Amino acid sequence: MECSVCYSLSKPAKVRLLQLRDSARAHCSACSLVGDAIDCYAERTAGIDRILENAITVSLRAVEPRKVDKVSQNDSLLAVSLAVEDGGADSIILNLQLFLAKDDASRWPVIDRVREVPFCLDPGTLRQFYESKSARCQLNHGERCRQPGSVPLPTRVIEIGSGSIKLIDTEGRSGKYSALSHCWGSRGGPLKTLSSNMNDRKKGIDMPVMSKVVGDAIEICRILSITYLWVDSLCIIQDDSSDWVRESANMAAIYANAALTISATSAAEEEAGIFRERPKPFVLRGEDDSGVPFRVHVREALSHPGFCGQFNNPDVDPGILSRHTVKEPDYSKVPLLKRAWCMQERFLSPKVLHFTSNEMILECATRLYCECMEIGRSSGDDGKLTRVRLDFQKIVATIEKEKRQAVHTNDRIATTVDADAPVIPSKNSNSDSQLKERMRTIIAHNAKTKTKNASLKVANRLAKSFLNPVHYTFMRHFFDDEYSGPYEFTELAQNASRIWREIVQEYTAKALTYDRDRLPASSGVARQLGPALGSYHAGHWERDWNSLLWYPAKATGRRNRGDSQAPSWSWASVEGTPVYFDALYGYLSFSLFTVNRWNTTCTVDGDPYGAVNARGSVEVSGYLNRARVIESCVDEDGEGYILRGDRGRTFTFTPDVVVEPAGHDVVRVGEVLSCFECGRHFYTCSIGLVLRKENARPSASWPLSREIYRRIGRYESMVPGCENVFESGDSNSSNGEAEKRKGRALLKSVWDLLHRSSWPYTITIV
Repeated sequence: MECSVCYSLSKPAKVRLLQLRDSARAHCSACSLVGDAIDCYAERTAGIDRILENAITVSLRAVEPRKVDKVSQNDSLLAVSLAVEDGGADSIILNLQLFLAKDDASRWPVIDRVREVPFCLDPGTLRQFYESKSARCQLNHGERCRQPGSVPLPTRVIEIGSGSIKLIDTEGRSGKYSALSHCWGSRGGPLKTLSSNMNDRKKGIDMPVMSKVVGDAIEICRILSITYLWVDSLCIIQDDSSDWVRESANMAAIYANAALTISATSAAEEEAGIFRERPKPFVLRGEDDSGVPFRVHVREALSHPGFCGQFNNPDVDPGILSRHTVKEPDYSKVPLLKRAWCMQERFLSPKVLHFTSNEMILECATRLYCECMEIGRSSGDDGKLTRVRLDFQKIVATIEKEKRQAVHTNDRIATTVDADAPVIPSKNSNSDSQLKERMRTIIAHNAKTKTKNASLKVANRLAKSFLNPVHYTFMRHFFDDEYSGPYEFTELAQNASRIWREIVQEYTAKALTYDRDRLPASSGVARQLGPALGSYHAGHWERDWNSLLWYPAKATGRRNRGDSQAPSWSWASVEGTPVYFDALYGYLSFSLFTVNRWNTTCTVDGDPYGAVNARGSVEVSGYLNRARVIESCVDEDGEGYILRGDRGRTFTFTPDVVVEPAGHDVVRVGEVLSCFECGRHFYTCSIGLVLRKENARPSASWPLSREIYRRIGRYESMVPGCENVFESGDSNSSNGEAEKRKGRALLKSVWDLLHRSSWPYTITIV
């Protein structure tokens, strides 16, 4: 007879824990089995009394492995989830799996044989897993997952002989090597190479003096027949700053050329090691309702947090993803994935073998493979790489393809300057006359509710505005659907620009031990994208002006004030919080400023992607509004301020730094700041930077005519008269009325811009 609570495991069920307990006492063997499985993890359910049990739900469902991962034709397991009722994903207390191992037996079809994860990792298991998954990825993924052959070795590597281990200078030799990705930890870190002991390292390194992580990595290389290993702590002279700078500049090539990157993903300290004892499954024995003996294994479901990225939620449309929809993954079991250096190493490596506390996970250029075969099961965990890393790999592959085809870089890879960019256009050109005519037609159409004279006045004003570069850019955005800005990016450059912003967004959510590594720890990824985006300046690209419009996820970060401090306009100047870009989520409809010149000085000669000093500047032209701080306010983003400008215009100002601000970041009610307009959202909402004017010039040679400002935050402001234009209004209003409202808003937005001074301000931000 079928149980009314668990349906005798014949179909999915969701019941209260209290009901399950009562049914087990009433002699339902299936309910008793599930209850015993939950009791195996009593420490996780401690404190749940009989009253609370009524608020705890138990979900039962069958899970079948993907076809390619099946052990047999009918294999399946029973998934058991224990959660607080209606508490959402955060309320899950326990996730279990009931399955059959070798020699097990069960009469419930839902519980069958599945692929086991060995609780002891031996050399044969490691080799078989790596070689089988590598072969599958080579077969299915083609060029993107090609196995590097003999490649130029890094400057120094660890040579792993049959009995000896030593540091060698490669002197231009080629070969096959692996690289190690690991946390140094807080207990002194790993064994290091110093100027004083480098000769001793070349004579030989004894295994007992090595950290457990490095020793385990050497053993892995031996198992996989890899002769050379690159370890940052041993292959870079740690007390030689010039050597560290040279080698860190080569980081992109070091990880990109490695046949395999060995990742100590679960080791927070060097002595934690890579190999560790895995949790053993529990074994339940008993008899079913018919008196037939059963033997079932129980294990906690192996989760894979952090592998699919903090900003890779498939349930949220990337177009509306914001700082309020992002939750940080649980990195407690995979601490290495929280590190910024590790993120770069993962992005650059063609193949990464992760060692976690439960299993191995192989990450290639296309997807993830795990021992339990369940990495594609949970929400946000589809077995594929993060969309960001996958897109990055595609872009890098395209760049390499363009290089191999020997196409002219300036024509095919780099961005190209639009012939109609913000320069004085010829009044006799056909394109200009056609554009003017189109402007007059559209303005007249959008101004039906205005008088004919008003439309003509606007059209005449538009024609006059052509001599203003910023006005011209605005007009092109407004009337030409195919216009993408003063610099017409190729499709490759557009994609590279987008993916860089997404990388920065994830990267800034990671942890760094040293503030000075803010730019160096992303330099390898930036170097890979350089051929598509041109020159690089403190985290920004020469022609991607809109990246200057960034903001912290939370106003809880701090301004970097170290020796390698980035200028205030760079996202790298703020630490301790993820950074977002308005242009990434469609919030920036178009820009209203131009960048005339970038000026950054790298702390290392010849490495434009590394650290910079604080004297970097950017010269911009646009509209500057003076506004007074009238009051402070608190919203969902934290502390902010209300500014009041000319004609009573209001600006909502969110500072870059709120907690313990110092120097230029201190904001006082009553002071006057400057709002530099960067662009519009839906033509009616102005967004831009809040700046503070500097009293002193950076140097004696600085031009007296150029005003100097420092960024302290970002603002939003509705264009006066357009605040309610996109509201739905009366439910009886027709679509025609709604279109009229939008038309008036667009017209008002144009008027607001054109009635300003004929030339924008040119200022320098440091």
